[in-house]
Amino acid sequence: MSPSPLMPTPEPLPYHRAIVQHFQSQEPGLWKWFASTRKRNEGADAVRLDLLKSTYRLELALHPKLYEPAAELCHRMGLRCPITLYQAQTGASLNAALAYVPGEIHVVLAGPLAELLSSQELRAVLAHELAHFLLFDQWQGDFFIAAELLRSLGADASVGPAYLESDRLYHLWTEVYADRWACHLCDDSM
Repeated sequence: MSPSPLMPTPEPLPYHRAIVQHFQSQEPGLWKWFASTRKRNEGADAVRLDLLKSTYRLELALHPKLYEPAAELCHRMGLRCPITLYQAQTGASLNAALAYVPGEIHVVLAGPLAELLSSQELRAVLAHELAHFLLFDQWQGDFFIAAELLRSLGADASVGPAYLESDRLYHLWTEVYADRWACHLCDDSM
């Protein structure tokens, strides 16, 4: 099932779909086990605890210039769940990341992104992170399940290099998907 956006959307890429199809057909027991863990409270609680320990929450009232474009992008992407923005407490590098919890959007900014990026650049960064959420939270969570399954297999030295390489490629194609959304939403395909 695809999301119900208000505009035409970049779809998951063929590599994403091939990996999901492979695990569902060739490793159904493994797929079923990973799918059963997707919405367990322990995982969401661990993400929230890590956010409490390593970031501080950016409140809407104090940071409207961050929340306004994020809310507008969520609307354009058809996302209807709460969004919370955070600032990482360590590091000066410019970056952003999604802390994935099903049904909740948590975006972590690292470094002085809000001060250094133009409004268009900031929109692109937010759109990129929101696209990660969209990919993981829609389509019955299949693409998140595949990412977790590959990450887990890639960390097991006994499975061989194929899963490590598949994990690396899945991650790269996920970044391409998120970049396509950022370009799509920011009207900039260059």
